[in-house]
Amino acid sequence: DPAETARNIVHAAIPDLASVCVIDFLRKDGWLGDSVVAATQPRVAAGLEEIRRRSPLDPDGAHPVPTALREGRPLIWRDLKAPDVVEKVVQSAEHRQLMDEAGYSSAAVVPLVARGRTLGVLSFLHAHEDQRYDETDLEFLADLGGRAAMALDNARLSRERDSIARDLQRGL
Repeated sequence: DPAETARNIVHAAIPDLASVCVIDFLRKDGWLGDSVVAATQPRVAAGLEEIRRRSPLDPDGAHPVPTALREGRPLIWRDLKAPDVVEKVVQSAEHRQLMDEAGYSSAAVVPLVARGRTLGVLSFLHAHEDQRYDETDLEFLADLGGRAAMALDNARLSRERDSIARDLQRGL
């Protein structure tokens, strides 16, 4: 199941790799949403999923997620509290409050591409002042993103195969 696979991926990152881990899927309309979130604080995960459900990310926006997707490469934001970065990241007053409560400090954002198909973006966020992602983390997180993309695409292909098999059986 692709949804279960996505949940397993984000939960596997918590707490060793991130305080918050998010998969934002590239939707058919080109926007980024249908997000799956895990966090060390479950309230943060539920809140961010709800925010993304109501306000998907504009693919042309300045937020780190569409930026990494457009650039087609992993990116790091070392200081999510810098005013110019906050301006790009905040989606709403509710999102700003959630960011403050969670204590976002740094992010690594990795495009999810499998078999030449862009699926979305995988984001890792630290919420501790003393933890920051840096360039040395990027290769490892990019490799994880590639593996996550393959797992998600395999789940999608498996679901499609099962659907085709059911349709064929009904036709017999």
